[in-house]
Amino acid sequence: MTKPPVKQPDLTPLDLELWSGLIEKRCGLNFEQSRVHSLKRGLSERLEATGFSSYGDYYRYVAFNPKGEAEWKYLLEILVNHETCFFRHAPSFEALHTHIFPTLLREKTARNESAFRLWSAACSTGEEAYSLAMAALEKIPPTVFRLEVVGSDISESVLERARTGRYKSFSLRSEFPAYRERYLRQVSKIPQPVFEVTEPVRKLVTFSFFNLIDQDTYPKLLQDVIFCQNALIYFKTEVRLDIVKNLCARLSPGGFLVLGPGEVIGLKLPEVRTVRLENTLVYQRSYPEVVQFPEIHFPGNT
Repeated sequence: MTKPPVKQPDLTPLDLELWSGLIEKRCGLNFEQSRVHSLKRGLSERLEATGFSSYGDYYRYVAFNPKGEAEWKYLLEILVNHETCFFRHAPSFEALHTHIFPTLLREKTARNESAFRLWSAACSTGEEAYSLAMAALEKIPPTVFRLEVVGSDISESVLERARTGRYKSFSLRSEFPAYRERYLRQVSKIPQPVFEVTEPVRKLVTFSFFNLIDQDTYPKLLQDVIFCQNALIYFKTEVRLDIVKNLCARLSPGGFLVLGPGEVIGLKLPEVRTVRLENTLVYQRSYPEVVQFPEIHFPGNT
């Protein structure tokens, strides 16, 4: 006979307040009324796994016990949504191809700059970071510019998965046949297809821990392109604005920040302008002075 499920204790209003406060303080995630169910489900799952008899006891362990740091990472895995895929938001990558890369190519050539830095600020299992690298290889002459791509996330376990560069078919559900043929290879068919990012792409990308509300974890070098999509929706409005301001501060002059459409409303920074592109939310950091850049064309990179 199977054992009956263990009855879970009630999550009291005080429990909810304590847990919501702890999570928001540590990583900024806001479990407003519409997301309370997700919080309850995650806490319930970890409560059963750890054997604590109440949410209060579990809270005290995670919040104050030195050994609770490891448990906090397990809980965070459940609370953060890691769903993604290659080229997830097609209009943003179209903007990258038709406007952002051509603009940066002209400006960097005029300024005799050789490095191209791209950052996927909430990369989850790495598909977005690798997508940026693939897009860059298609548009930016590697013999002229040095490409550097960073993928970062708050979850160490998804970063480990990203570093393997291996993905199942679900991660390839967006349409990008040309990129798939050139930059992914199938490494197994059974029990289901598995694809691996090719070495030319993987060698461009590094992965590192990052917390959107902790500026100490931001990359030290200024970035030419920052993608941060489908992450800000989990934060309060005022926190979103602070995060975007911090991201803009990490842009190089002339660099672009690409967000998910509708994730931020009302951003006003003197050194940042909105770029009007269809179905996208893109900001560009201005240069200290106005410079006119000539049209530059590279053979084989139209």
